[in-house]
Amino acid sequence: MVTADQFHELNERLDALKGYLAVEDKRGRIAEEEKYTQDPDFWNDQAKAQATMKKIRELKRWVELYEDARTQVDDLGVLMEFHKAGEASEEDVDKQHGVAVEKLEDLEFK
Repeated sequence: MVTADQFHELNERLDALKGYLAVEDKRGRIAEEEKYTQDPDFWNDQAKAQATMKKIRELKRWVELYEDARTQVDDLGVLMEFHKAGEASEEDVDKQHGVAVEKLEDLEFK
């Protein structure tokens, strides 16, 4: 069974990754770059437009990877609460813990 300490450790690792990956900064840069794409003249310079779109995709990729890991850890917390209330099995909690750890480790090693 997953302990509260294990859950807390996952959250701490995820918070550290959020800072290391500069997730909030990336979100701001995405919004800024997407403003440029709204300009009617954006596609006049194809090379620059494609470079901008590539940059946006890469920034979004990192944010989405972080968000996916965050969702899995949050889902684990919800399942742990359900387990306390007798509404989820220990097997469900352990399975979600495995998924959350896998997503987090995947992100840590990228």
